[in-house]
Amino acid sequence: METVLPAGCGNAPRVFIVADIVSAWARNDDAALAGLSAETALWTVVGADPDAGSMAARLRPDEAVQRLELDDIITHGRLASCTGRLVIAGGDGELRCVEFSHHVRFRSAGRTAPLVAVRTFLAEGVSR
Repeated sequence: METVLPAGCGNAPRVFIVADIVSAWARNDDAALAGLSAETALWTVVGADPDAGSMAARLRPDEAVQRLELDDIITHGRLASCTGRLVIAGGDGELRCVEFSHHVRFRSAGRTAPLVAVRTFLAEGVSR
């Protein structure tokens, strides 16, 4: 999966942690997400069935993610947000986009604090 980060995102260390979280989500990598999260972390997808499966699986479409494009990553204290899109190849070879916005809360403002909550908004978009 190709990952495109926003330009000039090297100022805050937590920016890369958020990028790692979103990348693990896009790869459907539960082990990586668990390593970045508190044991009691809650990931909510607005409008989704909370009993639909693992944290990563219920967030990601079942098709192959070709590219993860991150537009903005904003961090402040124990809060962060990230917007972007997944470019997905469907079974018919056509590309489609899923636009996302993640709102993230960490246990504390400390650099190594684990993820405790994410609220995600998803919408079908038009591929670029």
